[in-house]
Amino acid sequence: MRAATIEVFGSRGAEEVSSLSGRENIRNICLEKLQKLMLRETGSKIIKDVIFTKYLYF
Repeated sequence: MRAATIEVFGSRGAEEVSSLSGRENIRNICLEKLQKLMLRETGSKIIKDVIFTKYLYF
């Protein structure tokens, strides 16, 4: 799960991470990716939402 999330963030530019709409897009992409992973592993999506409390960018 950590690797999947890092992969999503690593493929995004600083301008996307620094904007509110960009962060919401990233959150939705992470949610979908993590739900797919959990569905494959457990047969259920399990994860209902993803919350990030801090974004660090330069």
